[in-house]
Amino acid sequence: MQKLNPTEQDCWQNLKTISAQGHIKTHLSCGDLHLHIHHQKCHAEILKLLCKLGEQQGLEHARHDWLKNGLHDSQSPYYANLRAFKNINQDVLYGRHLIEKTASMIRKKQWRGFLDTPITDVVNIGIGGSDLGPKLCCEALAPFKTTDIRVHFISDADAHAFKACLNTLNPSTTLFLVSSKSFATEETLHNAKKALQWMNHPAALEKNFIAITAYPQRAEAFGFQHILPICKWVVGRFSCFSAINLITAILIGKEGFESFLMGAHDMDKHFLSTPMTENLPMMLALLGIWNINFLNIQSHLLLIQDSRLSQFLNYIQQLDMESNGKSVNLHGDTIDYPTSPIVWGGLGNPAHHSYYQFLAQGSHQVAIDFISVACPENGFMQTLCNHRKKVLHHGLQSENQVKYSIRAQVAINHIHLSQLTPYHFGALIALYEHKVFTQAWLWNINPFDQPGVEMAKKQIQAHRELHS
Repeated sequence: MQKLNPTEQDCWQNLKTISAQGHIKTHLSCGDLHLHIHHQKCHAEILKLLCKLGEQQGLEHARHDWLKNGLHDSQSPYYANLRAFKNINQDVLYGRHLIEKTASMIRKKQWRGFLDTPITDVVNIGIGGSDLGPKLCCEALAPFKTTDIRVHFISDADAHAFKACLNTLNPSTTLFLVSSKSFATEETLHNAKKALQWMNHPAALEKNFIAITAYPQRAEAFGFQHILPICKWVVGRFSCFSAINLITAILIGKEGFESFLMGAHDMDKHFLSTPMTENLPMMLALLGIWNINFLNIQSHLLLIQDSRLSQFLNYIQQLDMESNGKSVNLHGDTIDYPTSPIVWGGLGNPAHHSYYQFLAQGSHQVAIDFISVACPENGFMQTLCNHRKKVLHHGLQSENQVKYSIRAQVAINHIHLSQLTPYHFGALIALYEHKVFTQAWLWNINPFDQPGVEMAKKQIQAHRELHS
């Protein structure tokens, strides 16, 4: 990767002094996914310097070299391997085969519980990337379900949440997916043990549990007989195209899951082959750099205009903040520039009745991604979205009373999908994955580790052992 921090590039210094007045009239597309960036406080000269910064940081070379390494080095953290359709990594190919085979058996009622009855409910036990991606996918793609099997999720170690999930389930017809890359996550193993106790049957672990992990030997030591592998280079928050998302493959079937993979794959091709100024992930990344590092806008709001995407915020919050929430560069040196923004938000319509006042008249500038889906029966929502976007961009001036004025927000994107299918949804997730990777590259940080999280876990474990 590149050797320099971005602040050492002359483009960075030029961007610090350039006037920000003006806007760009730009609409970018990748298939049916559209990006409108003309509500950004950024003109053509700024965009030119941002692209030059990308060139100076080796971004053009990096994306192609990274692809080559990712395709031929099984230890590369190149997440797009997971949805490749050519030159597929053999471990990925084997994992995809097991996803298809296992999901098919469950959907066809061939997977039997400990009383030899078919599975009616699947519960995913996981946390972080082993929970947020699958949960998001199952909610967003629920209209495409092709089975009567119900899906459920247990994440943290809260006993009340555990009880609430299992209250209406039958142990003999419930299948647990215990998802953990390391198979050492305390909350996940704690809940797996509780689920086994709830089953209260000697054949339960054999018949009603599947482990999904990169460390099968640990699952075997636990007693699991059915194990789906993931590659060790797969990072949890980039894992929803792997076996970690078996529950979605069960819900929407082989064709739906393959369409989900293909949507992401086509966004991968767009990212790797499209010039910077027409490249959706790169433009999102570059504008984010401009807002965070030069306009000092370090709050990033997602205003989601479709209830099927209500879990999208939680997913992107982890993807962005755990990947790029770093203050140390690739060489172990402390850096003196901001990286990941604070990501927050949620459904856009309820926001109008909660924190919209803060957006309209608060003292903070906020970068905003409006995310919407074309839907004939949701025309009223589209009207509200467009109106709020316009008001926040232009502001409103009251002639008589200042308290009725609205200050303009200067960093607004609008991401619009022509429809929400497994294909389009896969493309949307890949869009944000590549954006996060691009920003990490430009900031000279590693988006694939999380040393702060790991150290905190070790401290908690040490404390528990000391007091046990």
